[in-house]
Amino acid sequence: VQRMRSSFDVAPPYFVYAGLVFMQLNREYLKTFGNYWENADKHLLYSHFFEFMERDGP
Repeated sequence: VQRMRSSFDVAPPYFVYAGLVFMQLNREYLKTFGNYWENADKHLLYSHFFEFMERDGP
């Protein structure tokens, strides 16, 4: 697997299925949220994701 470290001129690989866009979750993408993501409680992030989906829908 080739890493895309700070590849600003390369579009990330993705695919669309049933109107949803899927892309690989990688460190470069997570860095766009700041440094907090590394120290965040994984259960809290998981819970927040599903609460958001229940509240706002897909």
